[in-house]
Amino acid sequence: DLEFTPWMSLKVWVYKKVSEAKPPAMKMYSDAADEAAGDDPTVGRERVFRSYADPDAPVDVAPEMMISAYPYGPANIPIQDEVKELIAARNDKGMKIFGFTSLDQVPHWMGMDEPRVLVPWPTKDGSLAAGMAASAGATDREHRKATEAMSAMARAMQRKGQAALVRAVWTQNSDKVSFGALTPHITKEGDFLLFVPLPFAEDMYSNDFKPLPVPGCKAAAQLGANAKAKLVPTDEQRAAAAALVDALDGSGPDPWECLNPSLTRTHALIAARATNELAAPPASASGSGPDAAAVLLASPFTGVPAMALPAGRSLAGP
Repeated sequence: DLEFTPWMSLKVWVYKKVSEAKPPAMKMYSDAADEAAGDDPTVGRERVFRSYADPDAPVDVAPEMMISAYPYGPANIPIQDEVKELIAARNDKGMKIFGFTSLDQVPHWMGMDEPRVLVPWPTKDGSLAAGMAASAGATDREHRKATEAMSAMARAMQRKGQAALVRAVWTQNSDKVSFGALTPHITKEGDFLLFVPLPFAEDMYSNDFKPLPVPGCKAAAQLGANAKAKLVPTDEQRAAAAALVDALDGSGPDPWECLNPSLTRTHALIAARATNELAAPPASASGSGPDAAAVLLASPFTGVPAMALPAGRSLAGP
């Protein structure tokens, strides 16, 4: 629920507006396992802790002999599991508005994490279309009231130029609390709110850099001959800087129409290794080798290049 006051709240659904795409995680397999005989080829890992209090006779430490500790300066402060559970924060799932501020004070570039979209609670049919149980949705009347309340809230905030400061907990009994701002967004599809995670005081820091001495000033006069010469760029450096500015004119490829090169190379390698375990990893755009996008989009049996592994390349991945 989006809580305005202890006696008034609005039921909402929250979606991630932007989510980082990551390559699939790799797992270790053993070639010695006989899968036909029912052996599991997955390689398991066991972690063993060893004490070197006596360097000449190290001993393994049993799990029941270990305890969590927090670093405090040069020392480690032990905390028993019972005490850790006692002092752990437990928060109820939900969002609470505790104030408003100007939209100018919460620009989107200040966001610390992925933004989230708040939409009114859907109907039973909308819940079913989203892959959830129909019982999770609201009645048509409740949905209409929630939509009207969300629209009124978003339009009022936009008219006043205000953003709502919110405390959010995404899972029940979680000790992680998100602090952020709700900004209004009015579209033809509907009115909604966007949650932008904001930094805490500990996350904000600034660095001050002294300006470089200007040729002819008092500070520049105190420099040596070699340092003075570095203050004045050469014609080659000026040309390189001008070429860089001209190249960054925004006329490059549209990022919304380009494939993620890291994901493209990873999936292309998986497709190539499916038919040829010695297929070379596709090279990056600036290197040599098969084009990753062409390998990925080609037929898995006709377009995958079968090449010997070049010297210096690893079978582990791209």
